[in-house]
Amino acid sequence: MDYDVASLSYTKTGNGKTIIFLHGWGQSKDFFTPVVSLFAPNYTCICLDLPGWGNSPLKEALEIDDYIYILNEFVKRHKIDLYALIGHSWGGKIAFGYALKHKVDKLVLVSASVCSPRFSLSKQFKILKYKLYKKLVKNKKLNKYLKPKIDKMGSSDYLNAKGLLRNVLVKSVNTYYDDKLIELKVPTLIYWGEKDKETPLYMAKKMHKEIINSKLKIVKNGDHFVLVKCRYNFTVVTSNFLKEGK
Repeated sequence: MDYDVASLSYTKTGNGKTIIFLHGWGQSKDFFTPVVSLFAPNYTCICLDLPGWGNSPLKEALEIDDYIYILNEFVKRHKIDLYALIGHSWGGKIAFGYALKHKVDKLVLVSASVCSPRFSLSKQFKILKYKLYKKLVKNKKLNKYLKPKIDKMGSSDYLNAKGLLRNVLVKSVNTYYDDKLIELKVPTLIYWGEKDKETPLYMAKKMHKEIINSKLKIVKNGDHFVLVKCRYNFTVVTSNFLKEGK
């Protein structure tokens, strides 16, 4: 994998210790605009367009480890003394993986897709059906009948993804860190919406239980986009967390 980190699009505002913000699937650095303005008086805030989103190019299908590598190359290129990573959803997965391998003082995970999901029986059946169709579609006689069905069976993220991004999703969707939670030594804030449907609350509770030095903040009635919708609360809670141990 060869990626030109100089082509990454990003914004940099504020003064103080450096925070890098990583957006979720289908988003861009602009997602954090309402939040960054609240952090900028006290911190240097860098918001990245992850490859394939916003204005950052994507020339090949990347895996989560590739995104972690690119992020580290970006940090090295710009000689960043990284104080904190804030990752939302899919960006939280990348942030967690980065914190396992590289130096960062604080980690903030918001509605992060770090843990594997629990599937209902109906969902498990759909997955088995999809896998069966994928095998049968190789048969020329069945291909014409099954391929249109397969194309409609993916998640909304998969169906909406175009070109290389669809391949990125296939490569990254099953990357989870359940067995690595206990290995994380970085002080971690887990900020979650009580009614998050995309990354349900049980994921946050599991992380809080297994990440040794972690704190959990649950926002009543909050959903997957609690970071933006409750940005003032998020800023206060996160700022207090970032000040700890100074």
